[in-house]
Amino acid sequence: MMSDFYQRYLGVILVAVLAGAFTLAPQLILYRSLGDQYAGIRQEMNPDEGYYMTRQHDVLDGYPTLGNPYLYEHKDEPGLQVWIPDALLAWGSDLLFGDVHDGQMFWDLVLPGVIVVLTYIVAMLYTREHLISIVLSGFASIGLYLEVYNRSPSPQFNFIFYLVFLALFLQAVITRKRTWMIAAAFSLGALFYVYTYYWTYAFVLLGLSGAGAFVCLRSERIHAVIAKISGIGLVLGIPYFLTLRETASLPYYQESLARVGMITTYSPSGIFIVFSGAAVLLLMGVLWHMRILALTPLSLIAVSGVLSGVIATNHHLVTGLNLEFSTHYHWISMYADFFAVAVCVQALLRRVGSWRDFLEQAILSFIIAFSIASALQTMQRQIVPSPELIASQRYAPVLTWLNEYTNKDDVVYTDQMLSNIIPAYTHNNVFFSSAAGLYIMPQREMRSRFLAAHYFDTELTRDRMTDGLAMERQVYGNYYIEVSAHTRSLNKLRRVLGLEPLPIERYPEADIQLLIEEWGAQKSRSFMQVLAGYRVDYVIWDRAAHPEWDIDTIPGLRKVFESGDIVVYTP
Repeated sequence: MMSDFYQRYLGVILVAVLAGAFTLAPQLILYRSLGDQYAGIRQEMNPDEGYYMTRQHDVLDGYPTLGNPYLYEHKDEPGLQVWIPDALLAWGSDLLFGDVHDGQMFWDLVLPGVIVVLTYIVAMLYTREHLISIVLSGFASIGLYLEVYNRSPSPQFNFIFYLVFLALFLQAVITRKRTWMIAAAFSLGALFYVYTYYWTYAFVLLGLSGAGAFVCLRSERIHAVIAKISGIGLVLGIPYFLTLRETASLPYYQESLARVGMITTYSPSGIFIVFSGAAVLLLMGVLWHMRILALTPLSLIAVSGVLSGVIATNHHLVTGLNLEFSTHYHWISMYADFFAVAVCVQALLRRVGSWRDFLEQAILSFIIAFSIASALQTMQRQIVPSPELIASQRYAPVLTWLNEYTNKDDVVYTDQMLSNIIPAYTHNNVFFSSAAGLYIMPQREMRSRFLAAHYFDTELTRDRMTDGLAMERQVYGNYYIEVSAHTRSLNKLRRVLGLEPLPIERYPEADIQLLIEEWGAQKSRSFMQVLAGYRVDYVIWDRAAHPEWDIDTIPGLRKVFESGDIVVYTP
């Protein structure tokens, strides 16, 4: 019996193992290649990994709701983002390894394989085709999104919760059993506490599926199953909405949302999601018209899934509010397209007769070749150490000193490189980091901290403020970035329609000029006067990176640690 199990599921097990191995292996190769140069500072294999490690450190420091993992003064603020996935990973890493960075390497090995298995299960529920399901799970997890699933919790960990919901939802529709309905409802309720984009997408999916079932398949009573799942899920989400209402009552909630990337627009977005969804819907429509694809509860849900991606991505056409553009709906929309295509392929394979084996082998060979080639290309890129990684290894001694000789929540004033690293590797906070603006805090404080953080700069010009995204995010967060990106995306559509593109106002010129003036004015005050009103326990000077700081001449600072070019002072 065990032998039959392995024979049947050996393929998906192999794909799951490969997904984890391809995710972890580049890191092991990379750090081994550095030899004695490697001192424990990790390379970000995916953007924002340091940001998520900071959140996990804050959980272990006793702040699981993540008021602000960077700033001491805002620890008790309500969390602007869902915190439970970060907390689960942090507690798991601490329990198993005592370190979130070592734990993350373990999750990189395990969680991509879990996604493979869950993708296989969902595809099997849709198609009942073993080979199609294996091919789909391998193509998505290794061929397309291997690098994407290298970042946790989003989407590496969060996406697991959505796939669990989708599998339970399909099983509830297939069996109509109360146990599966309750399980699906509870997994739906869990999405509220995992990821905003997933529960919003899930309710669009349920709404479309329920309405479609009521109109087209009323006798099968699918709409009643969906209504029960949705109702219980909404009840379970009540604490989420109560917490959201409390957070929204803060006087600087709206400006905090703007820094995260909330913009006001009624223009369509997510062009790639829209066009890929339209192509899949056209394929399904043709197959229905040719009577190759039947209208069943599962094919109806597949269609609803594709439409849900398009609608969720463009919900701002009704609400006028668009949070961080369409990126966060990308993976869930693409998987909906994949599952719908799998349903179409299943229907087509039933019609090809003796050609079926040949076509299956041809598709399988192409997908394997494509996925392996894509995975190797990704790995080749990931095993190359970045200059920033090599340079950052010299920070290891000061990080060790901070962990051993400072108190939890002590605040460090330093440059932006160290300000992003310190919260991810120590129990300390920092005076300023651009990532701090992604949490609840007044915009005037963001500006004030920015100016003080650049006190030692020799110049602050308009060209410097607009040279790349890093400096801009230190003041405005993602707001103007999202506005311009949305306009560029809209202009692509306007060009297709033969319309003139809209002008893109990339920067708030008047405010940038005001910032430069305020920066110049603060030079008339002493460093300690500029810091007044904020907690600062240590000042770290990287003499190699900032020789112009010359902190030795500042009265009131006492040297307490030195390692190479890194010097630590205390007021």
